[in-house]
Amino acid sequence: MSNFRFSPNPNQAHRIHWTPWDQAAFAKAQAENKPVLLSVSAVWCYWCHVMDEASYSDPEVAHYINQHFVALRVDNDHRPDINARYNVGGWPTTAFLTGHGGIIGGATYLPPEQLLAMLQEVQRAYQERKPQLYDQARALLQQRREQVVRVAASHPVDGSLVDRIACNVAGTYDPLNGGFGGEPKFPNAPALQFLVHLVRTTGEEFYRVMLDKTLDRMAEGEIFDREEGGFFRHCTKADWSVAQHEKLLEDNLALARVYLEASLLLAKEISTLDRFSGGRFLFGIGAGWLREETEIMGGDFNHRWTQVRESVLVMKELWTKPEAEFHGRYYDFPPVKSYPKPVQKPHPPVILGGMARNVLRRVAAWGDGWMPNRVTPAQVEKSRAVLDTLAAEAGRDPAALTISVYGQPADRRLINSLLNAGANRVVVRPDQCNTEEEMGVELERMAEAVLR
Repeated sequence: MSNFRFSPNPNQAHRIHWTPWDQAAFAKAQAENKPVLLSVSAVWCYWCHVMDEASYSDPEVAHYINQHFVALRVDNDHRPDINARYNVGGWPTTAFLTGHGGIIGGATYLPPEQLLAMLQEVQRAYQERKPQLYDQARALLQQRREQVVRVAASHPVDGSLVDRIACNVAGTYDPLNGGFGGEPKFPNAPALQFLVHLVRTTGEEFYRVMLDKTLDRMAEGEIFDREEGGFFRHCTKADWSVAQHEKLLEDNLALARVYLEASLLLAKEISTLDRFSGGRFLFGIGAGWLREETEIMGGDFNHRWTQVRESVLVMKELWTKPEAEFHGRYYDFPPVKSYPKPVQKPHPPVILGGMARNVLRRVAAWGDGWMPNRVTPAQVEKSRAVLDTLAAEAGRDPAALTISVYGQPADRRLINSLLNAGANRVVVRPDQCNTEEEMGVELERMAEAVLR
């Protein structure tokens, strides 16, 4: 039972004889002549929790499932392939399958009475009309295969199709609140990604206004989680209020990409990341040490630290002022508004890397912290003393300047030694991993080593 995740609230869903998705489960269904109940659930899904607490905890429902079905339970985030094949409109998905995996029918959330009625109907049909159900499942599978072939063999996309889609997107735009459609209101990351494309390729101010207003209203609305960062799945109201408190990783990854691609200045990107992290973002910056690398990125290698410092001044102006302008050696622009603003006040900390004494001088002069890579506690202690002296000479509070040691192994004694030597935080690094599963094991090992 430890392989299945149920609602964190009190429930009896575990009394159902759930089995994982494997060949043995379908072999059992075929041998016992039973249909398959497939539950596609997710830990972030509110209605999945409700179904565990009510429908699957109902004694009559649980007994009927155990008697007449082979019950499979799949986590959406662990098996997105199964979700993609069998999802019937959302989460939870309650799907009914043949013993060979063909789709009979399904629904999303069902209260106990409706679920029991559907279970009885499917079981009766499976006993009385099994050949027809198999024919229906095969026909549906063939339709999907034909659709895939048509898509694969379709003609290249022409400009008229792009124009038609753009018109449809504009037609559903909400000029009052931003976003698309009415209630409930979803962020709709694909539509926003398309808007980013239109802004870049057409230069039309109309598309830019649509994009900026939507992103700003979302960042300001209740759909944004101000405690833990990220965006909820949707809101009940069109003005981005009354959020449904569940999140999708794929949605947030897509939205993060939209916000970053829509940003015209690094300041806006950092503000966005600061909001996504709930005000925990650290901004590390360096000047580059290869002339070719610096010049390819448009930098002035001989005066690279001067350019970096000016860029930091620009970002601080944009972060802290409702309307900012700047006229410097490398940056020059008239009054502009930059949104969203960062969560951290007055702005996210600007942390400089490197080991030379000049780097510590720059930290003391205009940085907020220092981030060395793989240093010893003795080096930290010596550098802390130097940094404190330089800060006092510059008229700054030494305690306000942090040291963040980067790239350390997950060794609790070493971490404590670094902290005792004057570091404010230690960023540990995982060993090399080749798969997601290996990374999961490594992260658990690191947590055990650091937190035990």
